[in-house]
Parts: sequence; C-alpha cells; structure tokens
Amino acid sequence: MPDTFVIIESPLRGHPQGYAGGEKYARVCLKDSIDRDEIPWMSHLLYTQVLNDTIQKERAQGIDLHLEMILLSTHMPKAMMAVYGDFGISEGMQKAIDFANEVGVDVIHRLIMPMVVVSQGDKEIGYACSSCGGYGYVYEPSNLCQVCPDSCGIINFNDPRIKR
Repeated sequence: MPDTFVIIESPLRGHPQGYAGGEKYARVCLKDSIDRDEIPWMSHLLYTQVLNDTIQKERAQGIDLHLEMILLSTHMPKAMMAVYGDFGISEGMQKAIDFANEVGVDVIHRLIMPMVVVSQGDKEIGYACSSCGGYGYVYEPSNLCQVCPDSCGIINFNDPRIKR
C-alpha cells in the first residue's frame, strides 16, 4: 500500500512543446510515481483545469495554492517532492523547489527518459529511447522518438544529466 505523499514538479508552461507537451509529460510523470507505489500530487494538472495559466492573477493563485500544499506536506509522516527534469526546470518549478527546501521538504530529482547511445561496431548510429524499451531510435536533430506512442517530446542531448 502506498505510504509516501509525493509532490510532483514537472514543466507545464515551460515544456519545449508548450502546454500540450507539458500535459503529456506530466501524465507520464504521474504514472511513474504511481508505479513507484507513491501517493502523487500534481497541482499543475489539477489547477489548470479551472485556472487560466496565461492570466497572471490566476497563475499566481495556482502557485500560491501549490505552495500551501507543500507547506501542508510538512505535517505528513512521509512526504517529499520529486522533480522530473527531463525537460529542465521551469521558473515555477524552481520557486516550488526553493520553497520546499526552505520549509524542510525532501527534494529528489528524477529522469524518466534517459537515453542510451546505440552503436554498430565503433560507430554511433543514434540514441535509444528507454520509454519504448530501446526499440525506437532517436536521431538528432529531431530528437523525437519515431516509435513511442508515449514519447514526451524533445530530448535535450546537451543536458549533462542525460545518461548516455
């Protein structure tokens, strides 16, 4: 039975493919947390259903509610923040991370789309997408898995956290 409450941070507005890519990636992060037998919370998926993130007043309201949830999590026996960083850390994510650190919530970083180099002999021929078990090859410059139905978008191959 799940026993750890996990506040999930992932880019929504800051995703390279905009809101659509951010929502798709957030759902993949949510599933990853559930698969880890956690109790995930994703305010940015919930609040953006009723608050307009492009209207500054409503965006600020959503962020304030999110920060209150982080503060509330300090009263839970097992709680932490998981930062999904495959697409970097947005300004909103950084604000939440800073607040979590300030109030004493453990913050961990996760990558769910690590890429591995695919070689033939000593020649590098592309990158395998771990989301599809390594069967879909990802080639620069598109950086999109052509096989995965769950591909979340652009992979930043220059990100030093990507496992190669």
